[in-house]
This record gives sequence, structure tokens and C-alpha cells, in this order.
Amino acid sequence: MTAYSPWLVHLTESSAEPAIRLFAFPNAGAGPNVFVELARHLPARLGLWAVALPGREARFGESARADLAGLTADLAGALLPHSIHPYALFGDCSGALLAYLVAHRIRELGGPAPVRLVVSDYPPPDRKNRVPGKLLALGSREFWQRLIAQGGVPPEIAAVQDLREVFEPAFRADYRLLAQYEHRPLPRLDTAITSLSGPKNSNARRYAAGWAVHGSRGPHHEEVGNGDRVTDSPVALGACLAHLLGDLER
Repeated sequence: MTAYSPWLVHLTESSAEPAIRLFAFPNAGAGPNVFVELARHLPARLGLWAVALPGREARFGESARADLAGLTADLAGALLPHSIHPYALFGDCSGALLAYLVAHRIRELGGPAPVRLVVSDYPPPDRKNRVPGKLLALGSREFWQRLIAQGGVPPEIAAVQDLREVFEPAFRADYRLLAQYEHRPLPRLDTAITSLSGPKNSNARRYAAGWAVHGSRGPHHEEVGNGDRVTDSPVALGACLAHLLGDLER
């Protein structure tokens, strides 16, 4: 058994050792609960752990992190003991960038690459993303209007003004992390990178091609579900991840 870490929440009910450990990174402002439904639609051979950042859910009393390099190092340290087993990373929206950086940090610590890096609805790391900076420049009302329009905000938060005020610091902290990211050339990851999207994402195949140059194989794109984001369709997403990881062995 791997020691408990506050950075990871085990969402799979089965206590059996999974064939592959899957670590899911939520979108900005979100916590492990966004993957609870996904966990119900994964086969037993895939164990699901969700990344838990300070400032939300069980770690609500902690200050949200403001240093991207330090956060990446802490997450890599939490995942490193798991890397003695076959593992994969899934990053939803802005969680894709964090998953990518953590994969590199694990390699720097001497750990193996994931069997696959799966990203969804986010531009490749070498493409300048001005959205975080633009969001941070907005006042509270406009900030929430943009977040809700983009999707990814839990409906119980989106609908209640008082809850928005409580959770706004965590959302803004995550966008500050994204805004401070500056790409630097890194060696290719020794793993395939699959880019997922909903059917309405017109950038999907361009994003997939961009992500592929950071991995070991050519572009690989999968269209998932029928919503704006792949996490809107947990049944389809679970089936897709099961297929992508089904034949992988170390």
C-alpha cells in the first residue's frame, strides 16, 4: 500500500491492486469531486485517484497555492511512490498543463514516464494562452460570467452568489498559476499523448497535433461524448479511458 497523501483522493471503491493507476487533474478551481461520477464508469482494472489542491473541498481551510514550480514539485513528490506501478495521467482543461509539468518533474526525480498522458480541451504547453490573464483582469461579476459561459463551474456554485464569493479565491489562484506559466523547451516525454475533446471544439485536431510533439508518437485525438467538455459525459469518458489504457503493459 502507498502511504496516505493529502494531495490525492482515491475514488475507486475496489481495494484490489489495479493494473494501471490513473491520476486525474481537475480544471481550474475544481476539486476531486468532479471525478466521482467518472470513477463509477471505469473498469476495476483502472484505479482512479483525483488530485486535491489546497483551498477546495477537504482542503478548503488551506491557502490556495500561488507558486507553480513549488506546486508541481509537491504533486510530483506525492505521485512518485505510485510510479513503481504502471500509471497514467489525465488532465482536464487547465489540469492538462499541470499533468504535463508533473510528468516532467517525476522524470527529473528519477521516476518513469506515465504509460499515457491524456489531456482534454486545452492548448499544448508551447502555445501562448492569454485567457488566464484576461480573466484575472475582470471584476467579480464579469469573472463569474466568463467562467460559467466556459463551463466547468459546478452548478451549485454557479447558482448561488454567496458560494461564488467563498470559492472565488481558489479560482483566481488557479488562474494566477496559469498566467505565470512560461514555456521552456523540455525533452519529449517517453509516452504517447492523447488529446480529447467534445464534438463542438473546433480547435481539437490542431491541439492534438500540438500536444503530440511533446510525446513519443504522432497526433492522437478522440472525440468524447456530446457535451461542450469531455467531463460532461462521464460514461463516454470512462469508456474512452478504459479503451486507451486497456492494452498498455509495462
